[in-house]
Amino acid sequence: MDPITTTISVILSKIVLDKFYEGVSSKLGEKVVEKALAPIEALGKLLWNRCFKGKPETKQLLDKAELNDAQAIETLKSYLAKALENPQLKAEVERIVQQIHQTIVQMDDVNAKNAQQIFGGTGQQFNNENIDAPVQQGTITNHNYYGTKPN
Repeated sequence: MDPITTTISVILSKIVLDKFYEGVSSKLGEKVVEKALAPIEALGKLLWNRCFKGKPETKQLLDKAELNDAQAIETLKSYLAKALENPQLKAEVERIVQQIHQTIVQMDDVNAKNAQQIFGGTGQQFNNENIDAPVQQGTITNHNYYGTKPN
């Protein structure tokens, strides 16, 4: 299993992200993985080389984790928690995890900035790209009259 697969790199990244930034791994979706693929793969390779390569039964454990086996993932969490007690490894991992976290933060900012608002069923859409611009509020009403129009 050398080199490590992207799927395993993502699984390992999620585990380590939660170690440094609790709850952030839930934001490691497909779009973030695309944007942060290089650091995710670098983290996977680092962990493979420093923690798993050449150890018995590692391939089976990672194969099970790749299939989302909960017990295998819990075993990986425990193993990585112990491995990250090594200050040198922790520092190397933390540098890469910060890059992944920064991508997540940037994606959150982009999603917030590009939120679209649709008003009154008119089909008008407003893209708030300038977050420092004043907020414009109002109501657009779409009157549908059936029969006679009121005066």
